[in-house]
Amino acid sequence: MNKYWILLALALPLTAAIAENTNTDPCLEDGKTVDLEFERPELGGPGDPAGAEWTGGGTGNPQGAEDDAVFDDPMGPAETADSGGSATLPVSNSGGDLSGPNGVVQNGAGEGDCIEVYVTWTYRYPVQVSRSVSFGLEIFGVSFTATSEVWRYAVKTSKKQEVCPC
Repeated sequence: MNKYWILLALALPLTAAIAENTNTDPCLEDGKTVDLEFERPELGGPGDPAGAEWTGGGTGNPQGAEDDAVFDDPMGPAETADSGGSATLPVSNSGGDLSGPNGVVQNGAGEGDCIEVYVTWTYRYPVQVSRSVSFGLEIFGVSFTATSEVWRYAVKTSKKQEVCPC
């Protein structure tokens, strides 16, 4: 019976040390700003529409957002330095209030202390649209089909990063 107590006494500090080292959430000190780095997802892979291209001169106009259960909150534009292949989004802590480039507080109240941040990039792809037009009498009616190309827009999203105030 004493062996088990000895094993337990040795295992508890080890378990606590392991648990302590698994917390990798960033902790942002009051008055500080952290530049979060996000990699842009690939475009042109399986499931992507043919002819897709990044908007904004190829950068994809990266925008930061905070993940919420119902509606995600915009945080403002992210910065790119390498033609949009990655983006940087600054997050600031002012008295425990976390905000992005647009200055809007993203945490607190029902949201909790920490925020989950991600970046979206916009792309567009061409779609052929056909319209049939008919005119004339029912017996001698004439119809033709007009086809035109329009652009549809969609976004790709980065992985999320959690930020907590210290």
